[in-house]
Amino acid sequence: LVGAIEAQALQAGSFDVIIAMDVLEHLTDPVATLATIVAALAPGGVVMFQTPSYPSGARLDVLQESAHPFLSMLLPDEHTYLFSRRSLSLLLQRAGLPHVSIQPAAVFSQYDMCVVASREPLAVVPPEEREQALLATPSGRIVQALLDRASETRDLQASLAQRTADVESLAASLTAAEEDRAARLQVI
Repeated sequence: LVGAIEAQALQAGSFDVIIAMDVLEHLTDPVATLATIVAALAPGGVVMFQTPSYPSGARLDVLQESAHPFLSMLLPDEHTYLFSRRSLSLLLQRAGLPHVSIQPAAVFSQYDMCVVASREPLAVVPPEEREQALLATPSGRIVQALLDRASETRDLQASLAQRTADVESLAASLTAAEEDRAARLQVI
């Protein structure tokens, strides 16, 4: 099927999972789209979104001063709506999906969030159990490989950020030591 979900002849309650990756921020009427999605969900069904995550409460000038990665999501001709975790959670609850889990996205975690929502409570599966289930099928092994890669990427990003902070700290210490040495030479 091609086109907006609202224009499709979907059987009510027929989908176990509906996934919209990098879609929500482009919609002209997210309330109408969510109503169609909720109607199409089967009992126990879930919706999964990946969308930019506005840092709740952050002012534009603060985001600009810190060169926050979210600034790259301010695309007026493309991104119609941008949500904070709180605003998206409220929207989903009002659409009939009161059970919401929001996590950093596996990919683009510096500015995106991954959202899973349902009419029923969401089950938390321990990582070992999830990995065992994924490794049981070829397509599951691909998913596990992608999750492993995302975890490695996050670890590398954290390590790089720490090393960058260490280098900046050492550079500041070196600058202070050089200024102190120059001041002592003037005294001598």
